[in-house]
Amino acid sequence: MQLDDPNLRIIDLNGDGKADLLISEEQVMRWYPSLGDQGFGDAQFALQRGAGEVPEIIFSDESESIFTADMTGDGLSDIVRIRNGSVVYWPNLGHGKFGKKVTMAHAPRFNNPDLFTASQIRLADLDGSGTTDIIYLGKNEFQFWIETIVATAGVRNRKH
Repeated sequence: MQLDDPNLRIIDLNGDGKADLLISEEQVMRWYPSLGDQGFGDAQFALQRGAGEVPEIIFSDESESIFTADMTGDGLSDIVRIRNGSVVYWPNLGHGKFGKKVTMAHAPRFNNPDLFTASQIRLADLDGSGTTDIIYLGKNEFQFWIETIVATAGVRNRKH
């Protein structure tokens, strides 16, 4: 296992405060729970094909990006797939388990299809709500969407 592997994420998946490993492989995402000073435990399946349209194996390409971010405000990092006009996520249920895919209503169209590049997407909690907001860095502008999943299962557009 190489720590510079682009398909590896270091993330606390079970909420115990320890950095676990999440690796995207052929048909699955595997979770290696942190054992602290003892290293990592055996691989667990976090998501696999047939379990609710698992995101593609790659964490990023020009048409979509896969992120780990807290979309629900529960303190656990969910798996998030963002495309132009589409935001879906798999909620983290803890202990390396993820729920069914949630499709967010009113997902933003970030740019014209021929100009959109997923590498211009950033995620951060801009308003301090505990949920993740979406930022798109366009040419000579940036746009952001305040994530309001708890109230409306959608996003509010704040274009600047």
